[in-house]
Amino acid sequence: MKPSEVIAAARDKIGSPDKWTQGAYARTSDGTKLDWEEVTKGVCWCLVGATTLCDPWAGGRAADNYIRSAASSFNRRPGEAPSTHDFLLDLEEWNDAPERTHHEVLTVLSRAHSLALKDGQ
Repeated sequence: MKPSEVIAAARDKIGSPDKWTQGAYARTSDGTKLDWEEVTKGVCWCLVGATTLCDPWAGGRAADNYIRSAASSFNRRPGEAPSTHDFLLDLEEWNDAPERTHHEVLTVLSRAHSLALKDGQ
């Protein structure tokens, strides 16, 4: 899968608040935390769990670079240029930040999707 396809599929997976989680890659229907190797057993996923579920191989990891770029924009002041630190952003920590909202996660996935498409990916 191309990164844009992985990002679109992940956005669809966590498209509603009840399909998104924090503090675990995925959760079962009773709330049990699942590690990344078990994401297929989940009913809701974090940002990274959703990309892993949609493409556990190269496409998911390539998609992460676009997602990091989009997510890092939340940490910049308006008009501030991207930096090399953007690619060091830990997506698990970003997803799990107590102040993070489902809406922000979907916004980042939409931005990342646009970036990937712009690159032909």
